Amino acid sequence: MLECVINVTEGRDKTLLEEISHSVADNLLDRHSDPIHNRSVFTLGASSPEQILSSATALAAHAASTLSIQDHAGVHPRFGVLDVVPFVEYEPGQRHTGSASPDAIELRDRFAFWISETLAARVYVYGPERSLPQVRTMERKAEPADYEPEQPNPNLGACAVGARGVLVAYNLVTRDVNLATARNWAGQLRSDTVRAIGLDLGDGLGQVSCNLIDPFSTGPNLAYKTLCRIAGPDRSKIIGGELVGLIPEAVLGEIDPEMWDFLGVSSDKTVESRWMACPAFN
Repeated sequence: MLECVINVTEGRDKTLLEEISHSVADNLLDRHSDPIHNRSVFTLGASSPEQILSSATALAAHAASTLSIQDHAGVHPRFGVLDVVPFVEYEPGQRHTGSASPDAIELRDRFAFWISETLAARVYVYGPERSLPQVRTMERKAEPADYEPEQPNPNLGACAVGARGVLVAYNLVTRDVNLATARNWAGQLRSDTVRAIGLDLGDGLGQVSCNLIDPFSTGPNLAYKTLCRIAGPDRSKIIGGELVGLIPEAVLGEIDPEMWDFLGVSSDKTVESRWMACPAFN
């Protein structure tokens, strides 16, 4: 099974997001939209490289025709309309993170060339060569992209196209924690298996936004327990969790079901359950 997890810099226009979802309905496993982040994560699935590439390009073309990075506002860092586009090879039931597969790398390179040539997006690639945080640093320092169109589309900005193993995008939500503290907590939570940033959501709410890059060793439950240790006497200010996208069935199985609601996970948000229900696989 192949996945493409497209991070689109729009999370508020429900009509537009429904239109984009409809354009890839047969391959859409999940859509997570956040109006405060002003960002949506579309998880696409397919059983062949051509099918996943066709779905990814259809979604990208639709989003690019209607969105602009120039007038965008939201709390999540971003540098383009199609901000991050990773390709992942996934084995249902797998219990290891794995690394970027040859198929995923080939899809990454084909999509990167297509979006640069067709939509005139500036494209950075990540995977075995460099990480996504390294790409963000390159863009921040205005270093040349891997694909630089002669006349870049200013509405699209840059795009990070990647090939990676399995990860879980996951947020821990806080109340009455200032931004400096959230960033400090995120810094202490970071490790070889967790990437994290602190965000202020407004109205007294905050967030430690994470990529659990080895969720089979550090899943949502361990990330929460670790943040509780970091927070110490303020641990009660961590008020819950939020899954962004889907979670491997094996990772969910390591979490006490009594904690599922608090941590924001469930059996209907697994990759496997959505795979079974997706028209592309039936």
